Order: sequence, then structure tokens, then C-alpha cells
Amino acid sequence: MSPDHMSTEESVVFGTVRCAEAASSAKEVGSVNCANETEANVSRSVSSRLRGRGFSVLGDSISTLMGWVPEGWRVHYEGEVHVDGVESPQDTWWGRVIDHFDGRLVANSSFSGSVVEGYGFPAGNSEKRIASLLGAQGECPDVVLVYMGINDYGWGGGRNQVMGGSLSASARPEDLAGERSVEWVVGPDALDRFASAYRDVLVSIHRLAPSSEIWCLTLCPATSPSEAERCYKYQMRGIELDAYNRAIVQAARETGAHVADVRAYGIQYDAVDGCHPSALGMRQISDMVIARMEGSSEMPASIGDAPRAVRTCGRAHCHGCPMDESTDSRWTIACRGPKDGR
Repeated sequence: MSPDHMSTEESVVFGTVRCAEAASSAKEVGSVNCANETEANVSRSVSSRLRGRGFSVLGDSISTLMGWVPEGWRVHYEGEVHVDGVESPQDTWWGRVIDHFDGRLVANSSFSGSVVEGYGFPAGNSEKRIASLLGAQGECPDVVLVYMGINDYGWGGGRNQVMGGSLSASARPEDLAGERSVEWVVGPDALDRFASAYRDVLVSIHRLAPSSEIWCLTLCPATSPSEAERCYKYQMRGIELDAYNRAIVQAARETGAHVADVRAYGIQYDAVDGCHPSALGMRQISDMVIARMEGSSEMPASIGDAPRAVRTCGRAHCHGCPMDESTDSRWTIACRGPKDGR
């Protein structure tokens, strides 16, 4: 694996040529999509199809690691915090997935705190984030792993993130028209914007790397060792977490991408704060992703003792709840509410 990158401008020009050439040899790569899998591809296992391939990652804080994303980008692991046991690519969910397939990292385009739907960099739907999926010499990835959306869910959209003054905001409040305030409860249009942006991301990846196989991870609840964060928020701003997952699945179907539905296991992975995976959480996520990619019907051993993802709070949203410690400039993914079922 290598974190080395050329400039965005060089990557776009050189990489577009490389990827366009690669499209003509897509049959050699064995890439498939969920809309039109050929008989030959069905007969081959994902393991053999992806073994030794180049992988790129599009993610947020959960997928960052100091030294393994473009220089100057916000980093959570080893940048903002230290998490015991998450110190090298082999400790991360994406590194473990890549190692499982004996692959190599082409590029990690992950930015801590970033949303999918925004107004430019560092939002996932920005040109720079997509272009950064190319390797140092413009190499086109064979596989792209997309794990984003939790910040869209937490903020309720890119506009709220901007108005909340996030360090990862894709614009300044004064750049956007309308009232400068954060919506505590968002309407269905927020989900529509997310769905559209996520779809645009997948289309842009296909355009940049036509022969790449895209795998989209669904959003999965997590645990926290703190009693102050014992209740996961499944409908934080009035739109349920799984509505975002349905949007991810639909976007993948419409664009021919694959889905690694980790949420379907119905567990909460181990996290240090209700969101960011611990070393165990990284293993759990990677094991679920690998199982989904390979079509395994068996429960990964690492999640056998994981707590069940059971919603115990019946509120329609968190606004006004005395347990909620979110503010205009900061949201929390869990609270001291009813304890989730185990």
C-alpha cells in the first residue's frame, strides 16, 4: 500500500486517459454490476475475481488514517485521536478487506467529517474527492469501496453542516442564501438531496474509472463504552437511519454498483464513542464487508457476541429531548437514553 498522490489536476488528466483505456479491457478485469451479471462472472467467485486487484476508498473519518490520505486532509485516526490497536492500514476495516483479497491500495480518498451532499470540496460529491481515487501515477482502481453517509445523517444535510460551522463544511454560511440557522428537524427533501448526491458520486466514479467495480457499504449502528452514549439514535433529525440505507441501496441499483449490506446483520459494531470503530470494531466491519462481498450466508465469528441493534427510544426525533447533548455546531450519535437490547 502507498499513500503517495500526484496533484488533483495531474490525476484528472492522466487518470482519465488511463481509465478510458482500461474500460476496453473490463472483461479481463472481470468487473460486474448488480444489474447485468454475465454467466461467466457468476461462475467465478468474488475472491478469484478481485484477488490481487487495486482498491481505492471513498470515506469519512471512519476510513481515515494518518499518512494514508492526501496531505492536508482532515484525519481522525492518529490525526485527531489515538485509538489503541488502530495504527496501521492492517488495523483498519479497509486495509483488512484489501489484505483479504491480496490486493493493494491505489488511493484513500477519505476526509474526516465529510458529507456526501455538499457544495464542493471536501464533500464526497466534489470533483476533487472523486479525482483523488486515482493512484499516484493516475492508476485507475479495479475496485472502489464507498463508506459514507453517517455525517449526512448526523447533520441532516450539507447545508446544516455549513451553518453549524463544521471544520469539514464545503462552503461558508455567508456563501449560501437563506437564513443562517441549523435545522434541528429536517424534511424529506434532505433525504432526497442525499440520495441524488450519492447517485451522482457513483456515476462520477463510473465516469472516472469505467471498469472499476464499486461496492457501497450501508450505515451500521455502533456501541459506546460510555453510559452517556448507551442509546443509539436511529431517527436523530426526523429521518430514520435506514431511510439513508435504502437510498444507498437504490443508488447502487440504479448505477450498477454492488452493496455490502453490513446493516443487515442487525448488530452494533464496537466503537469508542458510538461511531468511530475500535480495533475490534474495525475487524467486525471488515469481516461483515468480506462476507457480503463473497455472498457468504454465515455469520462472521467476530460479530457473534456483538450487541443487537435494537431501537428502544420511540421518539420521532431528538430535538427537545433532555437526553440529547447535540448543539448547533455539534451532533452526537448516541445519548443517555434507554439502553439498547443485548
